[in-house]
Amino acid sequence: MKTISIVNMKGGVAKTTLAVNIADCLVRRHDLKVLLIDIDPQFNATQCLLSGDDYVQKCKEGQHTIVHLFEDAPRPSVASVNGAKMLKPVKIEDITPWKIKNNFHLIPGALELYRLVSCHRNQFTKFCAHKIPATCLAFFIFLSISSP
Repeated sequence: MKTISIVNMKGGVAKTTLAVNIADCLVRRHDLKVLLIDIDPQFNATQCLLSGDDYVQKCKEGQHTIVHLFEDAPRPSVASVNGAKMLKPVKIEDITPWKIKNNFHLIPGALELYRLVSCHRNQFTKFCAHKIPATCLAFFIFLSISSP
């Protein structure tokens, strides 16, 4: 099992483009199972792979986004997609990636990630470095992380 992280502090250097294309290439040409985790608060990788309507529909259905990986306590939420409600934390083993196509799965980004990054910078950094790869590699042969 391998992990590829594409990281650069500067914007506009093709991190998202590389992550999405490497993931797609590994699925199409090498027949590997790929999980792309979009931890960019702008969630551009997610927008490359899903239409806006599909994203909104899946969110309304309660499907998980990257934000669910970071929630550790119930919190109120007001969102344009789901309205106001109280969100409960989800165990990482209960997170269900979204199927893009055969062997290609996505844990989509979300704008709400901005709040988590700004409020919990140290927790976010530690989680990205340790928790995601160790957990997700148990379920997927290949993990591709698109990061800010």
